[in-house]
Order: sequence, then C-alpha cells, then structure tokens
Amino acid sequence: MDNRVYWIWLQNAFGAGSPKPVQLVRRIGSAEKLYQGGTRLWSSFSFVSDKELAALNAYGAEQAAAALEYYLKLGQKVITPDDEDYPVLLKEIYNPPAVLYVQGDLSILSDAVSISIVGTRKASQNGLNAAREIAYGLALKNAVLSAAARSALIPRHTRVH
Repeated sequence: MDNRVYWIWLQNAFGAGSPKPVQLVRRIGSAEKLYQGGTRLWSSFSFVSDKELAALNAYGAEQAAAALEYYLKLGQKVITPDDEDYPVLLKEIYNPPAVLYVQGDLSILSDAVSISIVGTRKASQNGLNAAREIAYGLALKNAVLSAAARSALIPRHTRVH
C-alpha cells in the first residue's frame, strides 16, 4: 500500500496541526509500522489520549486510501515527510506537517522567500490594513505567503501574484 495512506490516517486521527504523527513515526521508524502496531502499540505512548486512540481505530487504511485517491483525482499532490518532494525547510521545523496537499508548482517553496503572517483572530481594521499592505508588497516580490487566522488578509496557504 502507498505509504502516504498511513500518513493521511495519522493526520486524520490527530488533526492537521498536531506534532504527534511526526513524533510517533520518528520513534517507530515508519508510518506503516505504526499502523501495523495496532492499539497495543499506540496505547503504549503516554502522550496519546483516549480520544486519539479511538480516532486511530475509527479511521482505517481503507478510508485513508480512498481519501488519497480522491485528492489525486482532484489533481493534488499529496506529500509526506517521507517524500523526496517534501520541502527541506519544513523538515527542519519543530512541528512539520504530516501531509501537504499541493495544487500547483511545489518548487516555489524552495525557490521563493516564504513568510508566515501571524496575528490575532480579532484584528483591528488598522492592523488588517497594515498587514494587507505588507503582504501585497511581499507578493509583488514573489514571496510565498501563509496566513491561517480567521481574519487573515489572504486565503490560507496561497501564493498571491
């Protein structure tokens, strides 16, 4: 089975922002070995909650394989830390994403300056205006911009031209 299936399974169980999938795979050696270890292995980690154990059991490889097939049919690239295409700089951060769903040219993550705009969910109008102006100037320089807050000035993880 495609190794990306096991990463999708992990991301589904723990959530997109959780550091646990990568932490677990680093300890076990592969996402597939972790999957095959079953409940007995998963429950041996004190930092895995009962809710997460239930999620690991509830969503299996079959569902993850169907999800992978769906994303690929949409024309998305599905990239995990095991993949050659996984951005090198992401591998170096403390909490790298378990799965990247990419549409378009992934090389821009290596070739361009990447900037994350971090702020508040309840930004003032002045703050939003300032952030938009900064983001616009950076986008004109071909920077990759990422903003995740609800009041973000741009859609999440998009490249602004």
